Parts: sequence; structure tokens; C-alpha cells
Amino acid sequence: MIYKVLVISILLSFGIVNDLDEPFIQYRKPIEIQEIPHKELPSRSKEDDWIEFTTTWYNAGVQSTGKQPGDPAYGITCSGRPVQRYVSAAVDPSIIPLGTWFEVRFGDGQIQTRRADDTGGLVKGHHVDLYTTLSDQDIIKLGRSKVLIKILDTPL
Repeated sequence: MIYKVLVISILLSFGIVNDLDEPFIQYRKPIEIQEIPHKELPSRSKEDDWIEFTTTWYNAGVQSTGKQPGDPAYGITCSGRPVQRYVSAAVDPSIIPLGTWFEVRFGDGQIQTRRADDTGGLVKGHHVDLYTTLSDQDIIKLGRSKVLIKILDTPL
């Protein structure tokens, strides 16, 4: 019963119903919907959409992030998301905005899809730091390499 009274009060206050005795609802003039401008995304089919970057690797450990297990921010990226293997990447947000999805093409032809979740003190310009669960020693062995990056989707 309280629900009915609340609904009727709302309908009366917005002028949707003029009188409780009227058995029909009078509708207001329809609202015009305006198109919201959006960013143009690059075409996924063009070969020239690939841009050369340097890549390095990082893990959630203290050597990569300065955070230790038990730290409230351990394993949390600057975007607030937890790190995810094969997803998280640190970027220079002036080049790739945080939240952007992109593809990484490695020298062997392998392609991974990553998201710009994090930043890093040494990640500047055309450099991405890819999250992994590998040990610090294995990350050092991977070193730096050249990759190609293609932007898939940028946040609005």
C-alpha cells in the first residue's frame, strides 16, 4: 500500500497523472536525445596502426614496485585494479591513457591483449612494462625488447 501511495505521489508531482480519478495517463512531450561526441578509435585493420615500443617486465614484488606483501597497496595498480597476469601493463599515460586496451606484438609474432592499468617511475614515452608472475631473476633475464603496440580502445 505504501508503495502505491509513493508511486501515485511521484506521478502527480511530475504531472504524469493529472487527477487520481482520471483512468488514463497523459504523457509529456518526448525528450530530444542529443548525440554525445566520442573519441575516434583507430581502425583495427590497418597495418600502420602498429607503433614501436620498448617493453620490460615487472611483478608485484618489492624490487619492481617498492611494495611488500602485507602492504595494503601490494598488488594494486595506480588505477586501483589488482594486477592481473596477461592483462596489466604500466604505461606513460601521456602516450597511452590509463584504462586503454592495446595489443602487444612480440618479435616471434605472438600477440597479447593488455590494459593500461599502471604507471612506473621509469616508464616514459614509448615504453610499456608488462606485468608477470615470474620471479625477479627471470624478469632480469627477459630484459628489454622491441615490440609493436596497437591501440584497441581508449576510455571516454
